[in-house]
Amino acid sequence: GSIDLYAQIAKPSTTVAVAAVGGSTLAGTLTNSSTGSISATLNMAGPAVSSSASSSVHVRGVDFNNGGISGSVNNAGTISATLNKSLTINTSSVPRTMVAEGINTGALSGTLVNDGTITGTSINSGDHLVSSASISMTARGVGGAFNSSYNGTLTNNGSITANISNTGNVALSGNVRNKATGLLWGEAVSATIINSNTGSIVATADNTGAGNTSSTANAIAAYGLIAGGRGFNLGGGNFFNWGFGGSIANSGTISATATATAPVASSPAGNNLTAVGMEVHNLTGVIDNYGTISASATAVNNNTSNTMEVVGVQFGYRASGMPGATGGVLNNYGTISATGTGVAGTKNIYAVSSPFPYSHLAGQGGLTVNNMTGGVLKGGINLNGFTPKDNLNNAGLIDILVGDWASISGAYTQQTGGVLRIGASSASSYAGLNATSANFSNSGSIDVNVPASNTLAVGDVLTGVVRTSTGAITTPVGGVVVTDSSTAFDFTASVTVGFGGFGQKIDLIVVAANPATDHDLPVITLTGSSVVNVAQNTTYTDKGATATDPTDGDITANITTIGAVNTATLGSYTITYNVSDAAGNAAATVTRTVNVIVDNKPPVITINGANPISVVQNTTFTDPGVTAIDNVD
Repeated sequence: GSIDLYAQIAKPSTTVAVAAVGGSTLAGTLTNSSTGSISATLNMAGPAVSSSASSSVHVRGVDFNNGGISGSVNNAGTISATLNKSLTINTSSVPRTMVAEGINTGALSGTLVNDGTITGTSINSGDHLVSSASISMTARGVGGAFNSSYNGTLTNNGSITANISNTGNVALSGNVRNKATGLLWGEAVSATIINSNTGSIVATADNTGAGNTSSTANAIAAYGLIAGGRGFNLGGGNFFNWGFGGSIANSGTISATATATAPVASSPAGNNLTAVGMEVHNLTGVIDNYGTISASATAVNNNTSNTMEVVGVQFGYRASGMPGATGGVLNNYGTISATGTGVAGTKNIYAVSSPFPYSHLAGQGGLTVNNMTGGVLKGGINLNGFTPKDNLNNAGLIDILVGDWASISGAYTQQTGGVLRIGASSASSYAGLNATSANFSNSGSIDVNVPASNTLAVGDVLTGVVRTSTGAITTPVGGVVVTDSSTAFDFTASVTVGFGGFGQKIDLIVVAANPATDHDLPVITLTGSSVVNVAQNTTYTDKGATATDPTDGDITANITTIGAVNTATLGSYTITYNVSDAAGNAAATVTRTVNVIVDNKPPVITINGANPISVVQNTTFTDPGVTAIDNVD
């Protein structure tokens, strides 16, 4: 059935709204069935508030914040928490934290299995009209504490979502501070997180409110998944034994989206936009991605004061003295991407990033990123481990857009089948890769993505598209093979030893250029569904796609396909389709998701028409028949 709690308060106060058990540790089992609903709703409504108010407001669907889970929580229904604030605040004593959490697990050593929907939603439409006041809101699908112990197992086959929406305005030197996190997982030595091929973990944060100030920017952040707490206290400079030493396996979708639409005139300081698909601190375990991890940020204005930090997978600060803080492995078989659109004075767009440590964190590193066959890393790369260095091995596709770079503190190794794709629009605007050393001996493929709008000409040199700090660049017999997205250009590669006090570099020289007058983009159309289910251990035959171009006509034969489906292994696989016309205009990438599942569900027969049917004796009866639907076939 349903368990619902509804509360309304006329001014901010310390309020915890809980729709289920809370406080102590759950050693037994909490089950919310497929027809079950647990919801908590807190409305902050009424006239404008001018009196003092306390520091925090919380609303939680299921609360174990002061205890934990040593038993099991099984959800096949709906668990939700909604905080809806429409109050106008005229006092400086405003809530510092307003939090909505679908589930707060506390310390988790047992199991949490979600086959249903878990949602945390924070909505603000009220204004804060006092000097230095801030609108600060948090939403989490599944939350907890950074410094709690999380050594159990979370399996998500359903949906875990966090949403924040703000339309309220602040006055004078105030600002908007919103953070949405789909799944927050604290310190863990041996935890297991599984997001299956049907699972989604999503965070969205949207701000249309304005901060009327010339010095304080709005902070809008979305994180799909955070694991391992934080190994460093930015305020006090203290180290904590927090980290993630377990395993994360993603075959579904993990995404974060941050959007700011406040006009420039009302927010001259701009918006600090942060979107991170997955953030893992002090990783000593293993992450396997077979699905999609993405982050995107959009600034819908022309404010050059905006900043963007957009990362597909981010590895947090690794602290000296952390138990086993050195190491950690990311294996990518799927797609990890980061995109940022709109005007921003600073843009950091990374598919994978380990932020440059603070000086007193030196001495830790050793992260290994393996981009496996069929894997795609789209965006810049930022791997800055100290000792040992961070290393990147590529057997798939690394796609770096114009203006982004791959920076690797250790070695880059391009394995058999690996491709390094760089964007280039002019002799001074292109992408590239920095590493201590670079080994192309097993695959010398470098692909140049030339957009339709470019100024490249014969003789232009893309200097140091690959460069090493101290080590060598190893190339295969026959040298580096350079391809490009356009038939209008041809490039050759030149390796230089010892340039400017550095190691070695690869320059690309334009040897042919026929700038196109055709700027129309081709279009790719999938044949069949964009999402396909196939039974394990059966044969999968992809239906492919077609491509048409306004100038060249049918260019289906030019489509390139990336990705493969292994029906012997359960999971979600991505097939990517790309094509360019003769002028080099690239179509928007199209993908198909193929889910390899266990076919243990029988088909369903549905009777057409009424049942039973009455007919007159001695008349003709025509059976309306039946239909049959199968989840795979």
